[in-house]
Amino acid sequence: MPLSNNKVGFPSLSSLTPEGAWHTDEASDPWIWRRRVVEEKLSAYGKFFDKKPSFITLEWLPYFLAARRGTQTVKSLYERGNLSLTAKNLYALLGEHDQIAAHDLRPLLGLGKESKTQIENAMIELQMGMFLTISDMVRKVSADGEPYGWPSACLMKIEDYLGTEVISKAQAIDPSTARAAIITHAQKTLPEATDRVLGKFLGLA
Repeated sequence: MPLSNNKVGFPSLSSLTPEGAWHTDEASDPWIWRRRVVEEKLSAYGKFFDKKPSFITLEWLPYFLAARRGTQTVKSLYERGNLSLTAKNLYALLGEHDQIAAHDLRPLLGLGKESKTQIENAMIELQMGMFLTISDMVRKVSADGEPYGWPSACLMKIEDYLGTEVISKAQAIDPSTARAAIITHAQKTLPEATDRVLGKFLGLA
């Protein structure tokens, strides 16, 4: 499910939540339970649909992994020119760290202040490719040990976040079968949408 409204009209958290329920700091506040979903690993959360924040249930995650990632690796995608060098280097960093906050990426990648868009695009590439998911939301910490600023996303490899079993399940599903199952299921929610429109929106084109 997408977090916000989208151009194809697919139901989203925003469209299904009463306006007065947002930013109340109560348990029903979507901003509160969005974080709970991530912390308790109730679904995968990341920029999965149309490069925008979205949720994928644990039931359907292996299908998306099979259809979008398949047997591809970051190395193979990079070698074929289908992944940026920044995305490749970012993924390599997660071989050295369990998770990394977005605000820590620039110094770890050795990039300058002008690289904000470059890093953002790399994060999206890896989430859309079903390699990374958001694992937490954290704030920066001052020299005095005090948190400050808005929380930013922490990124983690999907298999490190949910375990290798999800990858094993995905590998047992034929990519074309996975795609067909996702489209069929999505059309139950949005029957007027064509296969082409849904495929593009869901990253299956």
